[in-house]
This record gives sequence, structure tokens and C-alpha cells, in this order.
Amino acid sequence: MYEGDDVVDIRSLYLRSSSHADLYVEVGTDDDVFSLENGNVRRDVIITDRDIPRGNDKITVQECLVDRFLDINTQGIADVRVIYNDCKYIWIDSGHWGRDFVSLVGNEAIQFLIDTSNENDEVVFIGNLISSNMTLNLHNGNDSLQYSINEFWGYSLRIDGGAGTDTGSGLPQSRSAIFGLFGVIRVINFE
Repeated sequence: MYEGDDVVDIRSLYLRSSSHADLYVEVGTDDDVFSLENGNVRRDVIITDRDIPRGNDKITVQECLVDRFLDINTQGIADVRVIYNDCKYIWIDSGHWGRDFVSLVGNEAIQFLIDTSNENDEVVFIGNLISSNMTLNLHNGNDSLQYSINEFWGYSLRIDGGAGTDTGSGLPQSRSAIFGLFGVIRVINFE
């Protein structure tokens, strides 16, 4: 998607016919909307804005089976919704600037890595299954995190509010790491 306010809505995508089946989407410089619903991808789904300040984008990935990475990288103001996906890795980086809304609901992944901007961001993390590691960095700004009904069966869960006045509801505590002999839950920089 180059210049202009673009809208792309993909439904029922099947990319398994070759060993290198990836979906790569580059959103453009203006305010874009990208939606992927009911996908089945053999390797990676990569949605990127590169590393230059861009427009205000809304990205939704819903009900997809992705064998490797679901990787979303945005710039500008981002509205990212990742709902009911089954992946190995979910990585979201909403860039350095712009007040972002990031919602992850009902996903299953080995690893979650979420980085939001240095502005006032809102993150919703509900009903996800983490089977190895998760890192959630809210960075600077007065951020809010709603965290509830998630299952953690992994090794390391780290949630960092960063600088600023950050609030969270339903945040896990170290004593909730009763899932085996190993595992560390660390929640820092929240009021």
C-alpha cells in the first residue's frame, strides 16, 4: 500500500502450497486499514510499516493458523487487534511515536513479544495461552494494561510499564507461577 488511505480486507486465505509460503504486507504512508480473517499460512505473516514515521493504521488479524511468526510492526498511531490466532510467535512493535491501542484476545503462542510506543498507550491482553515466554514493554508514557484470564505455562513472563504513570488491572504476581518447577513472573513499573 503506497500513498493514500487504503483498505485491504482478506478473508479465507490459504497459503500452504509451497515450503516458502509467507504473507508479507507493507502498509503505506497515510491512514491504512488492513484486516486478515480466517487465514492458514505455512510460514510467516509479516505486516510492516518499516522504520519511518507513517500514518495512523488499523490492523486486525483474526482466527488464523500461522506456523511461525505473526509479526506486526507499525509507526504513527496504531490500532492493532490480534484475536483468536494460533502461532508459534506473536511479535508486535507499535513504533516509538503515537498513542497506540493494542489488543490481544484468545491467542495461543509459544512466545509473545509486545513493544508499544513512548506515548500514552492502552493494551488489552485477555484469554491468551503463553507456552514459553512473554515480554510486554509499555515504555514511556502514562499507559494502561488490562490483563486477565491468561494461562502461562512457560519459563519467563515479564511485564514492564516503563517510565511514566502506568496502571494495570488483573496483573499476575509471582505467586501465580505455580505451573511447574521453573518459571518467573516479573511485573514492574506499575502503580
